[in-house]
Amino acid sequence: MQCRSCGLLYRYPIPTIEYYKTLNDNVAYSWYGEFDLAHFDPACFKKTNQYFQIRRRLKYINRYKTTGNLLDIGCGLGLFVWEANRCGFSAMGIDTSQKAVKWAQETLNVNSKAGRLEDMEFSAEQFDIITMWHVLEHMPDPAGTLRYLRRLIKSNGYIFVELPNVAALEIKFKNLLSKCRLKRNPWGHFTMPEHLYEFTPATFRRLAASANFKILDWTTLSSKPNPLWGFLCDKFKIEHKALFVLMK
Repeated sequence: MQCRSCGLLYRYPIPTIEYYKTLNDNVAYSWYGEFDLAHFDPACFKKTNQYFQIRRRLKYINRYKTTGNLLDIGCGLGLFVWEANRCGFSAMGIDTSQKAVKWAQETLNVNSKAGRLEDMEFSAEQFDIITMWHVLEHMPDPAGTLRYLRRLIKSNGYIFVELPNVAALEIKFKNLLSKCRLKRNPWGHFTMPEHLYEFTPATFRRLAASANFKILDWTTLSSKPNPLWGFLCDKFKIEHKALFVLMK
């Protein structure tokens, strides 16, 4: 459905709590087919696209801070937390998936906790950096989540939010191909039941403003290790993964 007033896309009807919990408990594993979870090898992992995605995010974060307390919300298997610690941050993660957190603790030995954000006992202004990599679109109350994060982040801290951008040129092109029957499958995100919301830069700006955050910058970081493609993505906002930097 789409709000006639602000244009926000949202799933209707909202899945039940039990069904949604089952989805989120399993989704953490569905995106990690590039390496063997049972026999994790850091050397092999560093050759995957997953590792490239983590490195590009950390490189972008380093434009703003290179050390400090970092919280990764929706950490999944803890791979971003693991690499952030190796790069100088004091990082921890939380996730609703018990399975994913257990793997992160036992395999990577990272500081991760299972549970909902609002149930964690964090202190006010505890973190220099808070990250949410494709998590906010899963939240039942994204506005309330951002307001809660405002209490956790330091006055000179930054929040990095990456989420699908349904207004991206890439998506418009794919939708055009679908309408012309030149694309076999439609864009997959509209069929993902765990996505409760789909944002555009305009709707996310309104959301951030409602939580009294300033958007310092936004970009679409390349998903491909090609310098030219990376420049084009940053310059013209081509790809569908939009990354926003927020500050109080």
